[in-house]
Amino acid sequence: MMSLPHETPPPPGPAADLGAEMRALVPVIETRRLRLRAPELGDFPVVVEILASRRAVGIGGPMNREAAWSDFMQMTATWALRGHGYWTVKAKSDGTVLGFVGIGFEPGDREPELGYVLTESAEGHGYAAEAVAAVRDYGFGRLGLASMVSYVDH
Repeated sequence: MMSLPHETPPPPGPAADLGAEMRALVPVIETRRLRLRAPELGDFPVVVEILASRRAVGIGGPMNREAAWSDFMQMTATWALRGHGYWTVKAKSDGTVLGFVGIGFEPGDREPELGYVLTESAEGHGYAAEAVAAVRDYGFGRLGLASMVSYVDH
């Protein structure tokens, strides 16, 4: 599938360097099997895989590519606006992007929301529980959040 112009990384230079500096501000969290790191443009195909599928029914999907892009931007913008956001979840064993986990705060929310989305192939291995526990501990510990909620949609 062809990339949209806004999905293309900036050419090498000051803009690309600034983007890398900003991503480096997002803390990396390591668990036994996972590495949680800042989202990158190269992760967008996985966002589309998840959000354009029936798996996204409980979170506003399925979405077209443009709506998935907007959701991806919201996932990453929360870092600049609130000091927390979503991490890309990668398997340490082979570097596969498994999905995303994070602390969101959408309009109308009364508390930060701890959530995740995974690819279909990542389900059933305990990755969500491992990633969510690490982010929960980070939110309560490092960020000093008083509370977080999670909503589950069947």
